Amino acid sequence: MAIIRAIYFRIDLDANLIQWNRSVEMATGLAPETLKNRSVLELIVEKDRPSLIASIRKCIEEGEAQTEIRVLNAHGGSTLYQILCVTLKDEDGNTVGITGAGRDITELKRADEALRESENRYRDLVEHSRELICTHDLEGRILSVNPWAAKVLGYAPDELLQMNYRDLLAPKVQQEFGAYVDEIRKHGAAKGLLLIRTRKGEERILEYNNTLRTDGVTEPIVRGMAHDVTERKRAEDGLRKNRNMLAHIMDSIPQSVFWKNRDSVYLGCNKVFARQAGFDNSDGITGKTDFDLPWSQEESEAYRADDREVMENNRPKLHIIETQHQADGSRVWLDTTKVPLINAAGRVYGVLGVYEDITERKRAEDTLTRLAMAVEQAVEAIVITDTEGRIEYVNPAFEQITGYPREEAIGQNMRILKSGKYDESFYRSMWEKISRGEVWKGRLTNSRKDGTFYEEETTISPVRDVSGKIVNYVSGKRDITHEITLQKQVEAAQRMESVGTLAGGVAHDFNNILTVILGCAEMLTVRFPATDPSYQAIEEIGQAANRAAGLTRQLLAFSRKQILQPKVICINSVVTDMDRMLRRLIGADIDIVTVLEDGLWNVRADPGQIEQVMMNLAVNARDAMPGGGKLTIETSNVVLSEEYSQGHNPVAPGPYVMLAISDTGEGMDEKTASKIFEPFFTTKERGKGTGLGLSTVYGIVKQSGGSIWVYSEPGKGSAFRIYLPRTGESGDVSGKTVSPAEDLRGEKTILLVEDDESIRKLCVSILEKYGYMILPAGDGEEGLQLAGAYEGEISLLLTDVVMPRMGGRELYDRIRKQRPEIKVLYMSGYTDNAIVHQGVLDQGTAFLQKPYSPTILAKKVKEVLEARG
Repeated sequence: MAIIRAIYFRIDLDANLIQWNRSVEMATGLAPETLKNRSVLELIVEKDRPSLIASIRKCIEEGEAQTEIRVLNAHGGSTLYQILCVTLKDEDGNTVGITGAGRDITELKRADEALRESENRYRDLVEHSRELICTHDLEGRILSVNPWAAKVLGYAPDELLQMNYRDLLAPKVQQEFGAYVDEIRKHGAAKGLLLIRTRKGEERILEYNNTLRTDGVTEPIVRGMAHDVTERKRAEDGLRKNRNMLAHIMDSIPQSVFWKNRDSVYLGCNKVFARQAGFDNSDGITGKTDFDLPWSQEESEAYRADDREVMENNRPKLHIIETQHQADGSRVWLDTTKVPLINAAGRVYGVLGVYEDITERKRAEDTLTRLAMAVEQAVEAIVITDTEGRIEYVNPAFEQITGYPREEAIGQNMRILKSGKYDESFYRSMWEKISRGEVWKGRLTNSRKDGTFYEEETTISPVRDVSGKIVNYVSGKRDITHEITLQKQVEAAQRMESVGTLAGGVAHDFNNILTVILGCAEMLTVRFPATDPSYQAIEEIGQAANRAAGLTRQLLAFSRKQILQPKVICINSVVTDMDRMLRRLIGADIDIVTVLEDGLWNVRADPGQIEQVMMNLAVNARDAMPGGGKLTIETSNVVLSEEYSQGHNPVAPGPYVMLAISDTGEGMDEKTASKIFEPFFTTKERGKGTGLGLSTVYGIVKQSGGSIWVYSEPGKGSAFRIYLPRTGESGDVSGKTVSPAEDLRGEKTILLVEDDESIRKLCVSILEKYGYMILPAGDGEEGLQLAGAYEGEISLLLTDVVMPRMGGRELYDRIRKQRPEIKVLYMSGYTDNAIVHQGVLDQGTAFLQKPYSPTILAKKVKEVLEARG
């Protein structure tokens, strides 16, 4: 910051600037051209202008004047100047102008104000201090005294100013005044203890600290400051007198005892405390603070804060639970009580502390706390009752499971959870067992607050007091409703799987038999005219075999061993195509409503099988509504959540297309609904149902990778919901196969491999009738040898899929190495994974499902032989 020198200026009688020095420009921050002929009043703070005008007038009248003004600068600030103005006169002695000089007194002014403020603060401090403050000369004459000193000594201030310092001393120490003055002269200061006598004759002890002042005064002055320590000294004397007795008493106490002064300095302790701090006795503790002991910094600060609180509030602090590091490095928990130490005058001069090592108790409490937290956070419901069954405690899990809030449950009897499914003898037996002190375990069906039932596993144990008397019962309850539901689903799935395996095996063997029956029946019809009774009997045999074949197809569908030909389809298209046929099938007394979601996702499924599913469910719904009703077919996109998946095992969460078929019919109870997908289970009258309709639906849905669930109540109808996994592929349901040519004759050579002799003979007979050359073999190895030995061309391998020693797929793979141009047609009652994967044929595989008629066999052989590639 630039130093602004003394300013000099001249003004005319109108106060306009005529001349100035460089310091004026620096003070105002204005250029010379701006200052010229400018009124000096414009350059100062507005409040100072009247003072300057008055000074100018005085200067004109008296020849000179002095004032203080604040000069403005270009930055908006101001500088305080002390100005001396003197008049300028012409040769005739007339006043023609004023010249002025000024100096910057800003800092000087501030220093003066600070000095005055400091003096005021000092005066206030002296006046209100609780210390005895006075001054005296080296002869002892008292020069000044503060009010507190006058109060303590019992004299009026004016009286003390007439006295000598020596007169205030107790008679027995007055002779020491000379030595006191000598010390002051020699060292310039003196401090120590003084024994004084008040006006009332009472002796008091002062702790003084006096200094000699010689600068700025005509004669040396002693400044004295003293503190009345009479009570402290008396207390210290009393403590010393009783020290031995107190030490004996303190050392006999099993708890740690200590006492400190107002500065938290240890005045003493008992042996228990000393040993915990790592010392043999209290001598090693006295005079130290907590920061000198083996406690941590944080602990020491906490102890000192407690001390301060006790002494400042003059109030005990009870049962402070805190930690402390011991001399041996261990850490203990303490229960500390601190009380203020009060002298005879009622003043607090320290703090007394007693603490007990509660480490073991704290560990036990922590264990109980952790146990309580574990109970509170347990997923199982915990209930504590009295011996009459009244609830005294429940944890949050109980509230979640039962719906009863804690405040509502406490005081209630456990009877509020009764479901009504058990008689009184059941509960009586339970109470008799736990009353004997035994543990009861079991499963219960209980009722929630909203009236719904839930299943729980319960363990009830008695709680005994120290005398062994039963005072409470504690129950651990686990909600197993979800587990039981899953268990039932798993059991049902296992039962269905077992029956399906059996049904698939039966269907396989039965199809072989039916193939022979159908083939022989068709071949016999050509030997008899239609009017012959034998022709009609043969036709009845064929029709019965076809009905049996239909049953086996249903068994294969249920057992998920049928062959699917899936396509990427939109279920909405299948529903639309089926609509007219379903209306004819269901009848006019049932209203069919379709609710199809726009933008429905695609699925990958066999459209013919989906039609079969819809047909079976629609017929089932019709039979459930004999008096008419409403059938709703609905589709929608759904995303199944993890929660839904857990409750509908084994459905995986994710995107699905839902096909729902609902009716307003008779409905079913829970027991019936749990069995409807089992084969041969039916609620219809004898002879009106095979019991395979819904099991067929179940098998088709499962084999298509989906799931099906039924929701039904008696009198409220039924709803079947089918979930098929979404596919990202695009496609349609078009593309039907073209019928083969009607001319079924051929001249090719066919290698026939079939392990069932009856079917093998039948096939030979049928195909030779159509002109084919047949090479028959009983198994894969024989077929392989025959193909190797035959020198002519073999156009087609007609083989069963499942055979002993070598299956049809392996046989074809090995023959193709010898005869690359040979074609293959597989046939089977059901197939393993040789040519199918999860029920789906390998692409381009020709397959003939057993049972089949001679005509179907001939058509399929012709189709394969004439197919390209």
